[in-house]
Amino acid sequence: MKTLKKNLKLNLGTIEALMKIPRAEFSKSTFHKLRVEIKKLNAIFNLINFCSKDFKRKETFHPFKEVFKKAGKVRELQLERAILDKYLSNNSFLDYRRIINNKLLKAQDSFFELLGKELDKRIAGKIEVLIPFIDQVNKKKAAAFIEKKKDEIEILLNKNPLTTDELHKLRKLLKTLKYSIGCISSDTRTANESEILKFTDSLGKWHDYHQALIQFEKSYDLEEIEPVEAAEISAVKLNISNKRDLLLQQILKDKSEFKFPQESDSGNI
Repeated sequence: MKTLKKNLKLNLGTIEALMKIPRAEFSKSTFHKLRVEIKKLNAIFNLINFCSKDFKRKETFHPFKEVFKKAGKVRELQLERAILDKYLSNNSFLDYRRIINNKLLKAQDSFFELLGKELDKRIAGKIEVLIPFIDQVNKKKAAAFIEKKKDEIEILLNKNPLTTDELHKLRKLLKTLKYSIGCISSDTRTANESEILKFTDSLGKWHDYHQALIQFEKSYDLEEIEPVEAAEISAVKLNISNKRDLLLQQILKDKSEFKFPQESDSGNI
């Protein structure tokens, strides 16, 4: 399976290159990029696991899952700090901002400590380990896997209304579908990928607004803060809530019009 093998090598190479970037040069976008590449790898592993009953997916993916979780904690705190900076004045909630900054530093320390524990040796040679299983992936099996993912998405697309958890699940399934089609496609951008991208972008923005509201609910006790700050939070929450609700209306419209990539759009394996 030349295309899958090529994309796997590219994916693993990118992950290794990102992990070797010095801490001083590791930006917010680097953490995001690393998590995206590991999500792509996870999609490949899911495909291989579907096609081979002998593939030890959990064991093989474990080192990458560790990195993903550690990077995710950093990313979560970066986003929380960004939410504070975006929606609240710079001179408000200084104590809480210090708490977030301290948590972020600890999460970064934990992440880079993991990278320093000879992690490169643990992920080295994965290509060689995976090749026998990649050879078990064929066009028929890959098509069956894609159809399975489409069926899971279709169930949610036909459900109305969708709960918050179901919207999260739909977002993840669409990304999995996008990455799965990408890993078996010889094209850099498959036909109709824009449909998936548009939908996942809308769901991603909705998720950001939803998370912002959760952070405000979780992080602040309105009875213990100054009235000015309480009023500021209330106004911000109302603004975000309105944006989230408007976006949800657009998502429901997009959901009714969504079209899957056709079989011929998936490229050659």
